[in-house]
Amino acid sequence: MNRVKAMPAQRNVIMAFTADQIAQLSGITVDRLRYWEKTEAFIAEHVRKILPGPFSRIYSFQDLVNLRVMADLRKNHGIDLQHLRGISHYIANYPDYPWSSLALRVYGTHLEFRDPATQRWMAADPLGQYTMELEFESVSRQAEQDARDAMRRGMDQQGVIVRNRNVMSNQFVFAGTRIPVSTVLHLLNAGYERHDILRCYPTLSDQDILAAIIHRDTEAAIA
Repeated sequence: MNRVKAMPAQRNVIMAFTADQIAQLSGITVDRLRYWEKTEAFIAEHVRKILPGPFSRIYSFQDLVNLRVMADLRKNHGIDLQHLRGISHYIANYPDYPWSSLALRVYGTHLEFRDPATQRWMAADPLGQYTMELEFESVSRQAEQDARDAMRRGMDQQGVIVRNRNVMSNQFVFAGTRIPVSTVLHLLNAGYERHDILRCYPTLSDQDILAAIIHRDTEAAIA
């Protein structure tokens, strides 16, 4: 029987993503993400509700890693969504043990995991059925690299607002990103400071926030 090494929880990466960004980086459609959340198959480690609307939810980097692990289990190992839902509910009581830190075993299309509290293996294992080893430490590393690559922008794009009918339904966005200008303006109106916004969206800069303010004032003057 193969043993699975647990990896420590990754909590040193500070990133924030909209639903569209988390879907693109995890390979899960927004509709499926919403379904997983509605049915509680995916319980986010941290979802920050800001304001009503399509950009009201901000996901953490750990949420991205968890979704990638769950997507891998579904796609490559055929794990039933009901199994994932049960484990999600169970480990929600242990915030220091995200999906990527669990010791996992797969037998057939069934999944078992080591209970973070007792270190005992949870789920039924048929007599004589071998398990295969799963290792997800690389998922966290690759997720971080892909996220950083996706957020990388050129200096000439900072402070520039663009509009494209094929990007975010023709909304005004910051050049080189899919972040709507309206999202930053909503945060400013809600009382968020610049450093708070930049912490949530590290791909943005002070020039972008200034450009958003100028854009708002210009639109108001035209109206």
